[in-house]
Amino acid sequence: MQSLERRFEYDEFQKMMQSIKDAEISTAGITDKTTKNNLDLVKWCENAYANGWGYIYDGYGQICTKQYLDQQASLFPGDNEAGGEMKIVGEKCLGKRVVDCIGLIKSYAWYNADRGEIVAGSNGFADCGANSIWSHVKESGSISTMPDTPGPAV
Repeated sequence: MQSLERRFEYDEFQKMMQSIKDAEISTAGITDKTTKNNLDLVKWCENAYANGWGYIYDGYGQICTKQYLDQQASLFPGDNEAGGEMKIVGEKCLGKRVVDCIGLIKSYAWYNADRGEIVAGSNGFADCGANSIWSHVKESGSISTMPDTPGPAV
């Protein structure tokens, strides 16, 4: 019977561990995983930044694969969307979680703490774009009127 043992070189091990970290959803510092609140939204965004989440148009926390990148580029072919030059940028995100501007907020809203994953359309937060969300805000104003409170979305 042949042994299934395989030895990893240190560099190979580091790459493997980095790919796991790049896909990690960190909830470090989040105070209440069962509710959604402004302070935890701030922590979510800080953790996404610290874990190197990338930017892909229409992303909301998916792992970026070549198939996903090709799909997004075909759906949104513009240079300022997911095609053209942005696809080249996206290739640097392979293996990492990716979001767009509103996708970062949606990833937090859709995060299911029990399952440890982002479930699109969950937690009573519909799938909508930035303009739709803007039309539903309770308070709005210029940056100069923004309260000095962590978490308001700009």
